[in-house]
Amino acid sequence: RIGRCATNMFTADTVAQIRLTQAQRDYEDAVKDVAELQEYYNRCLETFGKNSEFTQRAYEQLQNAIKKQKQAQEELQRTQQATIIGYVGMGLEIGELIAKIAYTIANAITPISPGYTKVICGKYKIPPQKIHVIRGGVDINKFNPHNTKPKKNTTVLYTGAFSIAYDFDQVLKAAKILKNEKDIEIILSLIHISE
Repeated sequence: RIGRCATNMFTADTVAQIRLTQAQRDYEDAVKDVAELQEYYNRCLETFGKNSEFTQRAYEQLQNAIKKQKQAQEELQRTQQATIIGYVGMGLEIGELIAKIAYTIANAITPISPGYTKVICGKYKIPPQKIHVIRGGVDINKFNPHNTKPKKNTTVLYTGAFSIAYDFDQVLKAAKILKNEKDIEIILSLIHISE
């Protein structure tokens, strides 16, 4: 898989560089054409005057060259954007490959949520015996939610990922319990969306 991944990335990069180089050349040629035709138009204007057939033709050629320059510039911008998107895709592919290798060679994997177990086992074909969930969160022996009443103007804030890998149902259940409480504002702040 590593060899195929490297070959695909090398091929994609080569094709992207060829397209980008061609788009840059086309744009540079279009800029030169506009400059030359502008100079030619100015000479016709000086020599024959504004109403001359030569001057009119030179003007039309200049306008066509300006249109082609604009099209070449737009194509260059599209090609640059496609190249950047391609590099992002390659980065994601490299990241996936590194994750697969790391999960495969690890003796144990310790995600913070059971939702990750399903993702890691399914996506990376890792046996569930290697995965040991170590939950993150609040120690309810120290912070007992049943012993306190919310103060006035309390804000309940969740900041994090909205992802199937997290046990996000807990946050929604808490919001549902608190939704009718006066003076409590509930804020769910989206940081990242993942599969």
